Amino acid sequence: MALKNFATSAAFPACMAEATCVAVSSGPGNGTNAAERNTIKISDARLKEIFFIKQIYKIIMLNSHLCIVIMKIRLLLIGKTEEEFLKTGLREYETRVKRYLPFEIVELPALKNQASLSQPEQMLRESEMVQKQIFPGDVVVLLDERGREMRSVEFAAFLNRQFLSGGKTLVFVAGGPYGFDPSMKRLAGSTLSLSKMTFSHQMVRLFFTEQLYRALSILRGESYHHE
Repeated sequence: MALKNFATSAAFPACMAEATCVAVSSGPGNGTNAAERNTIKISDARLKEIFFIKQIYKIIMLNSHLCIVIMKIRLLLIGKTEEEFLKTGLREYETRVKRYLPFEIVELPALKNQASLSQPEQMLRESEMVQKQIFPGDVVVLLDERGREMRSVEFAAFLNRQFLSGGKTLVFVAGGPYGFDPSMKRLAGSTLSLSKMTFSHQMVRLFFTEQLYRALSILRGESYHHE
């Protein structure tokens, strides 16, 4: 059973009560001999099991941000990053994000003969290319100027909800210059906007990666972000 599901199951409170009982009877000065364990009818194996569960529970309740290490984040981009200053910034924040969790930036090739394609055709082909990188169980979030705006602390809270949802991979997608085809919008669970202002699709990748690092630092209670 998944840890998150176990923690909300009916068995968990009973197990925690059992662990508390053992902690009281075997705490400092009380000893842990066989007679005492027999008094509360708990075997050595069960003793180890419930103390392990109790420690995991403490980690969840006191340090819930640590749960993020089990979820991977992938950023899908259309076309290579062109400007050197953007590449430098991306490398810097990619390295910082990887201190917290598995993080991958995937640059998909730009479409060939774009000049011969209409705007809807380009969006459709880009969306088809992106969808080949989406796998079962992925949680998809589009970065689009028409999406929901969030303050950095709100984005951190959004990430935390995703981390605790039990998903395997959180996929953020930065589209091409014309945005997303309707098929991508149907696939996505959420659509986020970095600003009401319009940024180039090249700049968005750096701005988002910095915001991702900022949100993770907020969840960790670090001093990078200031209100």
